[in-house]
Amino acid sequence: MGEVLRKYDKVHGSINNLKCQNVQLEDLKNPCLCELMAWHINVKEKKNKTTIPGLLDDCKLQISEGRFSISASLSNSRVLDVDLTCSICLEALFDPVSLTCSHMFCYMCACSAGSVSTIDGIKAADSKSKCPLCRKNGVFSGAMRMSQLSILLRRKLPEYWDERRQKERKARLEEAKEYWQLQCRAFVGID
Repeated sequence: MGEVLRKYDKVHGSINNLKCQNVQLEDLKNPCLCELMAWHINVKEKKNKTTIPGLLDDCKLQISEGRFSISASLSNSRVLDVDLTCSICLEALFDPVSLTCSHMFCYMCACSAGSVSTIDGIKAADSKSKCPLCRKNGVFSGAMRMSQLSILLRRKLPEYWDERRQKERKARLEEAKEYWQLQCRAFVGID
């Protein structure tokens, strides 16, 4: 990856190579790459800790002082570190989704931010709904579930995952109950 960045700097005549490389390192904090890193960890651990040669070496899930992140050493000895804390609930991502602006949230947190129920789904959010972090419009329609990251977090944090799953199940059942009561009232014609 470092070679690609250096070649880009050389071809495009970047004056400040370090600045260009840092910007591009920020661009690498993409949810698809995060999902690939999670897949890499899942496969590596399933295949008896054998490494998969390629761009991402030494991928790992890090937990320190209540902060969750996934990191990988890039081929140029730089480290890509992606925070896995939901900026809405401030907990580790649970049932993570990525919006089209590349910000990641828990599914229920994203639905709440998009002003939709989990029954309608995140993609039902209004096109005027904004990302809670960057304030871009229309980022909910292209939301992507992060299944490999979800599998990784469920395996690595089983107690947290079970506790959070029970809490979310309760909240979703209550939401479903309210939703269907509203639907029945609307059908019968009761305000």
